[in-house]
Amino acid sequence: MALKTQGVKNLVEEVISTLAASERGEHVIRNVFVAIEGCPTWRARYDLECRGLGEPWIVNNWIGKWTRECVGHQGVKKQVAMAGCSLAGSYSVLG
Repeated sequence: MALKTQGVKNLVEEVISTLAASERGEHVIRNVFVAIEGCPTWRARYDLECRGLGEPWIVNNWIGKWTRECVGHQGVKKQVAMAGCSLAGSYSVLG
């Protein structure tokens, strides 16, 4: 059975593969959102996932989950306001 969020996972993996090692630290979720918003192709895929899954907050939650798994971070330090990106209001700082 296909994973409902496979498209989100694929998007996250592609974005992370382009990030520098220094961008994969505790603020990697923010960096993924900023990269998606800044690339028209990725933004179109994000919008498509939002339509397919029903709501942006659903996609945003899965972006956080898949990002944590992709980079191997287990814990979350805190939730902070998102700066410099309009896709999400906040993100998890990873520990």
